[in-house]
Amino acid sequence: MRRFSVLVRMCLLAAVAFAAVWMGSAPQSNAQAEASGTISPMGAPAASAEIVNVGMYVNTVYQLEVASSTYYLDAYLWFKWTGDIDPTATMEITNLVEEWGAMVTALNEEPMLLPDGSKYKLLKVEGRFMQPFVLADYPLDQQKLSVYLEDNTYGADQLVYVMDTEGSGYGHMLAIPGWQINTWSSAQLLHDYGSYFGAEKAGSASVYSTLRFDLEIERPVNFFIWKLMLPLVILLMASWMILVLNPKLIEVRTALPATGLLTAVFLQQSYSDGLPDVGYLVLIDKVYAVAFAMILLTLLRAIWTSRTELESPSAIAAARIMDRKLLICQVALFFVAVAAIILLR
Repeated sequence: MRRFSVLVRMCLLAAVAFAAVWMGSAPQSNAQAEASGTISPMGAPAASAEIVNVGMYVNTVYQLEVASSTYYLDAYLWFKWTGDIDPTATMEITNLVEEWGAMVTALNEEPMLLPDGSKYKLLKVEGRFMQPFVLADYPLDQQKLSVYLEDNTYGADQLVYVMDTEGSGYGHMLAIPGWQINTWSSAQLLHDYGSYFGAEKAGSASVYSTLRFDLEIERPVNFFIWKLMLPLVILLMASWMILVLNPKLIEVRTALPATGLLTAVFLQQSYSDGLPDVGYLVLIDKVYAVAFAMILLTLLRAIWTSRTELESPSAIAAARIMDRKLLICQVALFFVAVAAIILLR
């Protein structure tokens, strides 16, 4: 009983240690004290500003790469306005990368006059976009594939983007392998760069209207269960198997958890290769941390038993009873810890 209580204390100490790691594993902001500029929700537009209604309809999304936080997107983009400024001439997609390979094609060269008197222009946009992904909840994470529109000439006091929700969205045939699409959303923002870009005396504007279109996606739960958790649970079961073997089989009882520990390291490396180098633990890292603790405790139990005299039948029976208790304790602790990690994320 005394040895079992020692092992229980070791389990509790391991749980406390990993809890401390989890508390300090939240993603940290990379903002520096020298950084300037803010992005805030758009309030009421200035009376002097030209209102431009912007709509977006996404056709396809492909080559979504989590490691680089990039994705290719093909969409229709339309503008409706009534003022003298043609917003399509000075429109900029600020999170578009590899502009040399991007295509922004006007489907009607000259603005079309609509029955309500507004002007209309339709564009076809295709290119590679970048949106930094937050992976703290990987592989149960939800992400937003965003498109940021901003005027590169006229400030927020001259031109304001407003989302045209009628007709905007995505096609019913849109599918992203490995992800499920939840919905779409938009936000009207005010981007204050906090800089006049060297033209302060000329009175150049540094506050611009920004429109963000978001395609909200998440990973299916089946990916977490069958691709990540199932191999880990099988590995743990193989390591825990030594706790039902004869305590006198010292070589087998020490070899199984030692091999399991190395296998767990390789399993962790296999999913980490598809992720960027982040400075915090993702959700599956925390699950593996618990698994490492369980395997180490099993290995310590095997070593402890190898140093114990097991000549008499009573000593073997006592060792078997302690093994069973430790097995029940580890199984319960593992699944409770995993449930807590998922629910408290």
